[in-house]
Amino acid sequence: MIATQEPPLYRALTFLQSLAAKKTSRDAAIYVAGTFAVAAVPLILLPILTRYLSPADYGRVAIVQGLIALAVPFIGFSLHGAIIRFHVDSDRRTLAQYLSSCTGVSIAGLIGVLLIVLFFQDTMSAVSGVPTIWILMSVVAAFFGCQTVFVSTVLRAERRPISFCGFQFSQVAFNLALSLFLVVVAAGGWQGRASAIIAASIIWGLIAMVWMGTSYGSITLPRIEFIRDSLKFSVPALPHTLAALGMIYSDRFILVDLLGAGEMGAYVVAQHIAGFMLLFGNAIGFAWVPWVFQKLKDGSDVSARNIVHATYICFGALTAAAVSIIFVAELAMPWLVGAEFQSATTFIPWLVCAALFNSLYVIVSVYIFYEKKTYLLSVITPTCLVLKLAITYWLVPFLGATGAAIGSLVSMVMLLVLAWVIGQRSTRMPLHRGFRFGSA
Repeated sequence: MIATQEPPLYRALTFLQSLAAKKTSRDAAIYVAGTFAVAAVPLILLPILTRYLSPADYGRVAIVQGLIALAVPFIGFSLHGAIIRFHVDSDRRTLAQYLSSCTGVSIAGLIGVLLIVLFFQDTMSAVSGVPTIWILMSVVAAFFGCQTVFVSTVLRAERRPISFCGFQFSQVAFNLALSLFLVVVAAGGWQGRASAIIAASIIWGLIAMVWMGTSYGSITLPRIEFIRDSLKFSVPALPHTLAALGMIYSDRFILVDLLGAGEMGAYVVAQHIAGFMLLFGNAIGFAWVPWVFQKLKDGSDVSARNIVHATYICFGALTAAAVSIIFVAELAMPWLVGAEFQSATTFIPWLVCAALFNSLYVIVSVYIFYEKKTYLLSVITPTCLVLKLAITYWLVPFLGATGAAIGSLVSMVMLLVLAWVIGQRSTRMPLHRGFRFGSA
């Protein structure tokens, strides 16, 4: 039978209409709405913190956040990726045992990291610029943060976006309330804000552990075979995870070294605003990954074409979001942050575009994770990190913090290109037919 020759625009609109009626699109809409509700909470804090904290103090808070983020892969070993992949082929009972095994691995990681910090405490305190007690507290917060990630991963895999968003929003709302009290009411300075971040991580981590125990019966002894499986999936990706964190946080430490904490504070404000782009990308990614996994498991040509069509739709939506964020940020900066932080405006376009390419990377890298070829990411991400470090160290002495922003953008573009090429080698997709909506 000869295919109907409708105009391309008509076929595109027809595909969008059919996609909107599916659960994946509804899930993505909930993730986007919930994620931006979560993002609105720290946005409320931004005008307050930039008026109650100096750029240097804001930079110290950013260092504590960076310490937590850097401790996570050494404690959690990126086990959330193993959990969501295991969920595809598991039942409820084996998933409970798998979660218990992952928690056991993270406990061992916590003990190891605490011992390392205690052994190198003087050096680490000198490099980070914060007392040892804050480093230790950051490590503990990272452990409990891993437990919240485990629960969030299961909720994503089970396609429960309302529960996922509610769990995250409640934590961020508590963080907001406690931060306002400790910084504004109690005049706790940067220590008050850091204390709120750590307390929220610990409390919600405990809630996550209770939830796993009651909902999945995961309070069981870890199973050796599940420990091996989770580490086999996650450890090869550890260099990728560490390099990815380096791409996010390395410029902060470079700026502190070359320009001082004050300039780094304004740069971090711009990163927070650019973070809205990452939130939008992550919201789409939360629905995207389990949906693509199901389609790839199906293995049909129709499923492959649907993935490709949805890929280009995501690309367009993410690009539109980036343009909108840059435009709105330019208008809102005078009242959004204090006078000492207005220089952040210069960095926003560069960092939002970098976040855009990072979000596009999430879309195309899904094939690598599905094929369990995470070791490939351990090659491309460190490569991009080296590129970023080289560009940043070269440009910052001439362009200031703008040089760090340019380094972020160039490295994220390279990350997207490499992931797309390798992803295509892992799972062949008809990308050249991405704009042909309709029957093949």
